[in-house]
Amino acid sequence: MQPTWISLVVPAYNEGTAFLHTLERLDAYISFHFSGRSELIVVNDGSADDTGQAIADFSRVAVSNVKLVSHETNRGLTEAIKSGVREATGDCIVLVDADLSYAPEFLKPMVDALRAGDCDVVVASPYMRGGSVANVPIVRLIPSRVANAMLHFVSGSHVSTFTGMVRAYRADFIKPLVERAPIGEFNTWVLFEAISGANRVGEIPARLEWPQARREGATRMPIAKLAKQTKSVWTTLSYIVRARRHKDSRRKMLDHLA
Repeated sequence: MQPTWISLVVPAYNEGTAFLHTLERLDAYISFHFSGRSELIVVNDGSADDTGQAIADFSRVAVSNVKLVSHETNRGLTEAIKSGVREATGDCIVLVDADLSYAPEFLKPMVDALRAGDCDVVVASPYMRGGSVANVPIVRLIPSRVANAMLHFVSGSHVSTFTGMVRAYRADFIKPLVERAPIGEFNTWVLFEAISGANRVGEIPARLEWPQARREGATRMPIAKLAKQTKSVWTTLSYIVRARRHKDSRRKMLDHLA
């Protein structure tokens, strides 16, 4: 697949004035690598700080084709992703994190892999061979490693990183999925839907490096919020286990009938 128009979606919530720097970095990268064939979709998910001002300041100087989607109240990451994907007009849709924990330099390799591998999804993967992690608190890294190792095992796939958001999608794959209610954590669920539907999933090794502000914020995250995120991932994990068991049982039944 040769992408002819690339939509980059950036969900943002209370990113503050630092978000202007993120948008400037993305703008410079996009204008150099995807000039004339891309759009930058920024979803302000009901921010109550200076995020809106940062976006307004950026819009006045941006080189890229910029679209803004605003939620009056905070709806959460999943709904922000859905709003951005719905707004996208490209045949390739790339999700980008607002604090650039994955540097912009991984965007083009994902798009290239989507094309070269004729894939439906390409994941920026810190947990595959060649990937790396930096500045992530150990109390967040260990549960993430464990969850992704279990997801890798129970899914029966080659994919190493299930829970990350930063990915490139074929639009005709992801757009129907955002109209459905996810089972558990959205990004994990989407990836399993791709695998179980025999869609082609690729990975590129990537570096996950939290900015210092995110690291400090993680230590202040309410236990209830962290528990909710963890429960969401485990809900999807349970769904995958049930789906795999059902598939295995059905295969055994068909083998017996044959």
